[in-house]
Amino acid sequence: MAIGSSELTARVAVLRPGPPTDDGISVVPGVLAQVAVLDARRRDLSDGERVRGGIPSSRLVARFVVHAGADVRRSDVLEHQGQRFAVTGIRALDRLWVEVSAAAEVGGMA
Repeated sequence: MAIGSSELTARVAVLRPGPPTDDGISVVPGVLAQVAVLDARRRDLSDGERVRGGIPSSRLVARFVVHAGADVRRSDVLEHQGQRFAVTGIRALDRLWVEVSAAAEVGGMA
């Protein structure tokens, strides 16, 4: 898969939760902290993919292609254009590139 740098048009912040704390009743996840900013290629899922996958219309699902050397984990959150995407999957495309699937909740109408 040949990807040129001109295709990496999205700047994506990688947010990682800090250590969890135990408040005596439950374990509270740590605060998100930015650990990296990556160049990526973003592609939103098409309507056909959404229907076949049974994805509700209240979720925005996107695929980000990043360099394989990037440290992205399943527990991370990606932030792009003010939206926060929870990482749902990571797949190696080849030696140089990784595809990160992520989903964001779409706000309701006010």
